[in-house]
Amino acid sequence: MGTRVLALGLALATSASGQVWNSDREIARPGVFDLITGQFPRHGRTYWEDQAFRCEARLIRRTFDLQVRNDLASAYIELGETGRARAVLEIVESLSPGRPDVLYNLGACAKKEGDFAAALALATRAGADDLELKSLAWRAALAAGFSDRDFLGRAYQEWPGSSSVVEYESLLALIVRDREFVDAYLVLGDELFRRGARNAAIWAWVRALVTGHPAAFQLRRRLDFAFYVAGAGGGRDPDPVEAAIRGISACLESAEEWHRRCEAIERRLVFEGWQPDLEGLERECARRRLRKVGPEDFPSVAVSPAELALAESRTPVAATPAARQDASSVPWLSFLSAALLFVLGYGLSVLLRGIPRWSPPRERPLNVTRAHA
Repeated sequence: MGTRVLALGLALATSASGQVWNSDREIARPGVFDLITGQFPRHGRTYWEDQAFRCEARLIRRTFDLQVRNDLASAYIELGETGRARAVLEIVESLSPGRPDVLYNLGACAKKEGDFAAALALATRAGADDLELKSLAWRAALAAGFSDRDFLGRAYQEWPGSSSVVEYESLLALIVRDREFVDAYLVLGDELFRRGARNAAIWAWVRALVTGHPAAFQLRRRLDFAFYVAGAGGGRDPDPVEAAIRGISACLESAEEWHRRCEAIERRLVFEGWQPDLEGLERECARRRLRKVGPEDFPSVAVSPAELALAESRTPVAATPAARQDASSVPWLSFLSAALLFVLGYGLSVLLRGIPRWSPPRERPLNVTRAHA
């Protein structure tokens, strides 16, 4: 999969846990299939331990360097040490109030601790982008009780429709920054299905399903529709939905193994004295022939080159006819709807005319005549 660079100014460094502000200049945007499977490099624990050590050493010489302090807080957040991170950030905030990077990292501390309402408030003050604020609002609503809407505010029972409801590149960037945000995969699947990349949509929906999305019923409903109406998949399995869930789940587990091996490579580089950036780490993984799960590895739901092109397209893509269909287009549901209308119509006619009273047939008298001699 080719990579693209998203220039983000003072960018967000990616990790398995979320995102923090540091002084990196850019991050790599993987291909869409690699985004779905999680096969893109993310700094591991050894890297962040090394970064924390380096920042602490710099502060001995540059005590009042606020950027170094903020980078130190970023490393602490990634290591799960939110108490130490907050202590560092509060010092920076007292010396230079209102810095967006400090507010953002304070929000990252709250997010790491599961306080999504506080994280949302701090991210808003920090000027975070719209999709990220919506993702935090969705998580805060989920923590308070299950919501029947995705993080864009659309009801889960709605189909993708004829027009996109999200800025596509922003959605992909959100997944790069926060690969644990499960609702993004459901929305991505809807957008891919709308574009006509049906098998790629199935991969995204299964990713959301197996990682614990609360709207599991609606995800299975989408999978049913994709296989039984839109004609996705290879059509060789008696139960294609369950076969897809099992097969894609196995591929996703293999993709996690790729990430573990990638992190082991990074660990070795750090021990050798390197400070690998994400693009350099990806190149090193490729040089060592670290194989990724490919879009053809599960033949029943293989993602074709044509679908990958639709998934990667930056220009708006017109919706396919299947994406404009709704539940009424399902044949068996249409039959049930017609049968229900017939029963209701018959019942209404009976109520209007009254139910005829049944009475047994009347017996006719038997006339017996005598024969005359």
